[in-house]
Amino acid sequence: MIRLVRALFSDPAVRWLAASRVLALTGAVATLGLLLVYLPIAERGLWVVALNTVAIGPTFELGMGSLLVQFVAHSTEAEREQLWNAAKRWYRRAATLFGVIAFLVGLLLLPRAFGAWLPNPLNVVWWAAIVLPVVAYVRLVPSICFLEGGGAVVAVQRMRATQVAIILGTLWLGLALGFRLNAVVPAAVAQLLVVLRFLRRSRASGIGARAAQPDEGGSSAHATSAFPREQRRSAAVDQIVADMRRAV
Repeated sequence: MIRLVRALFSDPAVRWLAASRVLALTGAVATLGLLLVYLPIAERGLWVVALNTVAIGPTFELGMGSLLVQFVAHSTEAEREQLWNAAKRWYRRAATLFGVIAFLVGLLLLPRAFGAWLPNPLNVVWWAAIVLPVVAYVRLVPSICFLEGGGAVVAVQRMRATQVAIILGTLWLGLALGFRLNAVVPAAVAQLLVVLRFLRRSRASGIGARAAQPDEGGSSAHATSAFPREQRRSAAVDQIVADMRRAV
């Protein structure tokens, strides 16, 4: 067992993955403590909702994102071109749908949270400042998946660990300085900026340029048509695992 663990952690990608998970788990406990200290009871629920909304961005890298990484890693150049176009369309629609739903839910939730009948314009701006960076993040997920599937696994995992650290630091600093609910806004922006910096340094725009070339591969159409089917299959597997955990 020890030999297996050593073999796993000899891989830098695994080390960065473990670092991000440890940071997220320990950081969640510390954040909860700061939340109890610096926020009044009336604001804690809305703060958690806002933070979970920010966390939805990286969640889009799972499920369909994991499938996209596998498709890219085992496809030809022609297939990657078609996959790029299909992934961009899928995530663009997913980002738009998420943005509309999240914004509408916010309009319904904000008045109740502040004991009013109609949302305050400042509260709407606050909610939009949280939702819009997440929408932009979701639209960038295909670029992250293409880099990871193309072999930049260590760089992607390092980016994710850095992202967790910066988000936690931003949240803690905001709470300590008394920003309260407003502390979530810079965290949402910081999450997006980390990805933008990573993609810029990786010159991910070159992927889009290659993907724009005409596709002549016959099997790429099969890979593209598999997107909806594999999405449903992934959701079904996730549901089975969730049912098993509840049963246990």
